[in-house]
Order: sequence, then structure tokens, then C-alpha cells
Amino acid sequence: MSESDILTIIVTVAVLLFLIPAFIPTFKWFLVSSSVIVLCFIGVWVKYNYDVSQANHTGSPGEGLGLAFIMLLHLSFLLGLILRGCIWLVKIKINEIRNREIKNT
Repeated sequence: MSESDILTIIVTVAVLLFLIPAFIPTFKWFLVSSSVIVLCFIGVWVKYNYDVSQANHTGSPGEGLGLAFIMLLHLSFLLGLILRGCIWLVKIKINEIRNREIKNT
């Protein structure tokens, strides 16, 4: 696998992690999918912290690059969550305005 293939996979996963929370229609599935993804992220960090805490761990130049890729995935998922929250807030405000207009007529 070349570097461009790996980068393509990482960017594709980052886009999917952005789109998953942003476009799930119901709150129930939003919570389920977000919980599963967050548990996977927690597992990655637990394994990384365990590996770093070992006495024979020396690290490598690629370790920083791997952390940057993982942080890219975290950031894309977080932005998807923020986008979904903004969409819900806009829908709530639109419903409030509609309800006010119906009551006033």
C-alpha cells in the first residue's frame, strides 16, 4: 500500500465520520451510532496509552503522524456532531416561530 492509498482511506473515513452524525434522522439512532463510534475511539486511546506506558516503548517518527491521523478522525466526528446540534437548534427555532404564527392567527 502506498502513502497516497493510506491517505485516501483516512480522508474517506474522516468524511464518513463527519457525515454519520450529521445526517442521521432520528435522535435514537444518533445516540446509538455516536455511542458506538465514541467507544471505538476510547478503545484506540486506551490501547495507545497502554502501549506508551510500557517500559520498552521507544516511539518512532511515524507515531506522531499516526496521532495526527487519529486526531483528524476525532475532529471530523466532532464537527459532524456540532453540525447536527446546529441543525436541531434551527429546527427547534423554526417550529417555535411557526407555533407563534399559528397562535397569532
